[in-house]
Amino acid sequence: MAGKFRFLIPWILGAVFWLYISFVTLLEYQRIRVPGQDYLTELWLLLSLLWLQFGFAGIFQAVRGRRGFKILAFFLISILPPLLLYVLVFTLSSLS
Repeated sequence: MAGKFRFLIPWILGAVFWLYISFVTLLEYQRIRVPGQDYLTELWLLLSLLWLQFGFAGIFQAVRGRRGFKILAFFLISILPPLLLYVLVFTLSSLS
């Protein structure tokens, strides 16, 4: 079973790295926020689109190669990091 999903190891490492960089970027933006200019949501969307383009490239490659079991894995690895970042940044910022 573990060998079946070895192709996800680089994607998971990339997701962790992307999540760390994006989280630090958004927290730093919150720290230096200028009153009247709140672009936090737009910045999150931009960072998420940057990550999603790579995930959807993996999905299309799996579809093209007719590897159906990889499609769901690529979909999850594409969607989960932006959602986790949203929960971390927006939920934690509303608590403080």
